[in-house]
Amino acid sequence: FEQPAEPMRVRAITDGHGPQHTPALAGCQDMYLPPVSNRTWQLAVAALPITLSLSLLIALIIASGIALPAGPRLWSGFDDHWSIESGVLDADQLILRPGPGSIGLAWRSIDSAAFTFQVRTTIQAASTAAGLIVHAADADDFSAFLISSDGYVSLVERRNGAWIDLEPWRTWPHVRRGTVSNVLRAECDGTSCVFYVNDERTAQATNLPIGNKVGVIVRQSDQTYRAPTATFDQVSAARR
Repeated sequence: FEQPAEPMRVRAITDGHGPQHTPALAGCQDMYLPPVSNRTWQLAVAALPITLSLSLLIALIIASGIALPAGPRLWSGFDDHWSIESGVLDADQLILRPGPGSIGLAWRSIDSAAFTFQVRTTIQAASTAAGLIVHAADADDFSAFLISSDGYVSLVERRNGAWIDLEPWRTWPHVRRGTVSNVLRAECDGTSCVFYVNDERTAQATNLPIGNKVGVIVRQSDQTYRAPTATFDQVSAARR
């Protein structure tokens, strides 16, 4: 049997002229804390590594710019449910590398009209635009939110294979340039979507044509004929 611990005795601090009236000790000279058993100390010490691990995980999520899911998760990660054009899967990462003048796409269905869709992208080549697509019906019909490697953003539609500018290219200070990763997010409800770069609200669109697929895209950001390349990971969708 464990021996009961002795009560802990705390005496008010004095300066020789009476007790100091600190907020915690005001109005009392002595007070007694309940005894703490050895078993309680053992449990507290055992829980310390778990607490530190959770704190580290939360810190890493915040540092990476990844927002926690807004609602019940629908799916996460790239798997066999994705259709891919001009790209390959490498472990948990998708690499899109279309030829000059072409686009690379990957998409999958989403079973909710109100959703949050998020992905992290890293642009690997100059003159490349990468982004996410929403309300896609097929490879020729979707809406796309794009960023470029030199710090621009754009919102476009592709209808029957033709590009329609909803919001022309403009600079945006929250885009991390070069080969630094950016987190893109779309929050959609019916035909309306709000788009974010690294948790900064960036663009909004309404009356978008409805499709039941979301995905990612790579295309050239200018008229050069270099092959655009970008990688994608940490993809997820949640119901709003």
